[in-house]
Amino acid sequence: MTKVREKGREKGWWYPWIFVAFMGVVVTVNLVFMVLANKTWTGLETEGAYEKGLAYNKALLGAKAQAALGWRMDFQFTPVEGKLSAAFHGPGGEALTGMKVKALLIRPTREGFDFSIDLEDKGGGTYAAVIDPPLPGRWTVRIHAYRGADSFQIKREIMAP
Repeated sequence: MTKVREKGREKGWWYPWIFVAFMGVVVTVNLVFMVLANKTWTGLETEGAYEKGLAYNKALLGAKAQAALGWRMDFQFTPVEGKLSAAFHGPGGEALTGMKVKALLIRPTREGFDFSIDLEDKGGGTYAAVIDPPLPGRWTVRIHAYRGADSFQIKREIMAP
């Protein structure tokens, strides 16, 4: 037999409510985490991550071929003017002319602001363009240069005002 208190409630009547309160705390904490995760997500993700992973060996072969070319690039960014320039030189120091050069500017911390621009041939192996990034701060610049079947790419960081 269960003991009944004189005031009408059984001893330990509140024990099931401990479980209910615990589950309420768990559900509340999970809801708070879900709301915070959705509010703070920048949306930044790697597009085609699986395909890029599969193409890793191809990227290694491309890097080896680029090194064999012996090309080098002098990169310069003037923040006040927004001028981005790249000067290309061959293995003997000669200027590389007749190239098609493109710069891809990537905002590493926020999606939706990346853009690309073609660099104009300024002569003497120098290619340049004026850029106006939509946001100030750190940007990753990927320079892609092509001449015939040969290609060259390199990554640099800039700080935009």
